[in-house]
Amino acid sequence: MFCTECLKPFDHDQHRPKVLPCGHSLCLQCLQKPLFRCPSDKKTFGYQPLKLPDNYSVLYFLEPAKSLSAAAPPPPYLLGCLTCRGPLTEECASRRHTPCTAKELRQLHAEEVALVDQRLERGAVALEQTVQLLELVVQQVQLWARQQCDKLQQLEETRHQLLEAAQQDHGVEVALQAAAPWAALKEELEDDSRVWAATARCEVRVVDGAAASAGAEQAGSEVQRAADDLCVLLQHLRAADSPALLPNANPEPPSPLPATEATQEAVDDPPVADAKLTLPESTPSPIINGESEECDSAEICLVPVNLDLQEQPAAHSPPIAEPALEWGDNADEPRDPQEARPTAADESPSPQVQIAPDIHVLSASLQRGPHPEKEQALQLVLEHGVRRLTGLYCDTDREWSLILLQSASPSLEELSISGVSGDHLDEVHSMPRLTRLHVCQDEGTLLATAPQMSPVERPSTLQHLTVCGWDGFPRRTLVSLLRGCRLSLTELQLRVGTSGNKPWPVCCNDLAVVVGDCDLVALRSLVLLRKGSWPYVHTAESCSQQTEEVRRVLPDCVVKCDDCDDHPMEVF
Repeated sequence: MFCTECLKPFDHDQHRPKVLPCGHSLCLQCLQKPLFRCPSDKKTFGYQPLKLPDNYSVLYFLEPAKSLSAAAPPPPYLLGCLTCRGPLTEECASRRHTPCTAKELRQLHAEEVALVDQRLERGAVALEQTVQLLELVVQQVQLWARQQCDKLQQLEETRHQLLEAAQQDHGVEVALQAAAPWAALKEELEDDSRVWAATARCEVRVVDGAAASAGAEQAGSEVQRAADDLCVLLQHLRAADSPALLPNANPEPPSPLPATEATQEAVDDPPVADAKLTLPESTPSPIINGESEECDSAEICLVPVNLDLQEQPAAHSPPIAEPALEWGDNADEPRDPQEARPTAADESPSPQVQIAPDIHVLSASLQRGPHPEKEQALQLVLEHGVRRLTGLYCDTDREWSLILLQSASPSLEELSISGVSGDHLDEVHSMPRLTRLHVCQDEGTLLATAPQMSPVERPSTLQHLTVCGWDGFPRRTLVSLLRGCRLSLTELQLRVGTSGNKPWPVCCNDLAVVVGDCDLVALRSLVLLRKGSWPYVHTAESCSQQTEEVRRVLPDCVVKCDDCDDHPMEVF
């Protein structure tokens, strides 16, 4: 068996038999020639030769003693498997995995490596900041401990002198005068002890570990939060330098209370919980109760905390150094030492994870100008996020609908939208978590402008896409949208006409070329929407020919017409 064009025998490499849409078979080398025509019927085709189906009957007879999977090793242009993310093997062929070229596989690996590297870089920066803060905390703790030891020694000497004078009944008045400052500082000393006692008010856990690539982004955010928490602890340690709590390293013997300014200031100064400290501009905002507290100025109110450094067992260590800060119920008042740590019976169950709500905004989006329903919908999205957004009609108020999409972008997973413009599509195209999109276009806005989607750096997450409406999408807009989600899109419902002499999308003479150029490697279901689609052209004969051409381009995809195959449209 040989090629009718070059008269060379078929093989599994350069002369691999390929089936043309007209039904004739030629070798791959001949099909790669520019402006090639079928030698039998002189027809030209706009398909890429690599995507044409093989003639399995010819391949089977080339080596009848072996099966097709064993007889035909992967050709040099199919070196990768998109399913396994690795080299194409016989097992991949038997399991009908999606093949790809080496260039596509390298590009996919480069995107994944860039994403993981970015997360690791964020984690490394946060870890470096945490190490620097820990070093500062250690220095402050050591200084504070030395000063407390000096103060304890002074207090013990004063107490010893007082008791000795009382026992000898000599110099009692002098001893009482010397002990008066310490007695006046009794409240401050008790507050100091209560603040820094090891209670459950503030607990810092420092655990050794290594960040895995799969959790690099989460680890980076946790370390960043821990670094912010350590900043708060550092400010509390620095606050201990006040004369009321920490005397100098070489203190003078205490004098009567009215004699010195230091002791007078110690009595007049407010407690440490009310003290204010100016932070450097580079200091991150403190995190209180898990939320970042934005400050208009560079001053924050210091909150009394209890520092408890614990070394956790290695068996329970998370994959990265994770300092965690836990705050008590009331951060403005020091907790009594009797209320140290709650028992297991007193601990309340952890709160459930809040799930973003589903919102229907058709009534609000139909209002022109400012309206309470619009403000209410936008406020709800800003406060709680949204998982599923339906009924968004953009043509009435394009500015408000664009702001709503931007606010919903971080949490939105499913979206039903109509009357879109190029700006709306760009915002939808860049949503990081969107998996389901239903677009109904009944206005000619897109057909007049034909916008093209801007490329995004991150991989797309869109899996289900429906494009319908009277006007539909311009060809260029649809192709750019499909190319952006070619690696993730598995189901596509598209309203488009069959062949004819009317413009796109009422008629489409080359649908196979459109989907072939988009390279939808993950697509498994394509439903052509034809029921009630006037003025879209649809005849049974042209529909059958169109679907057959698409099946040749997408051999792993199930292609159906909702009218001819009686396949109902999946409603959003």
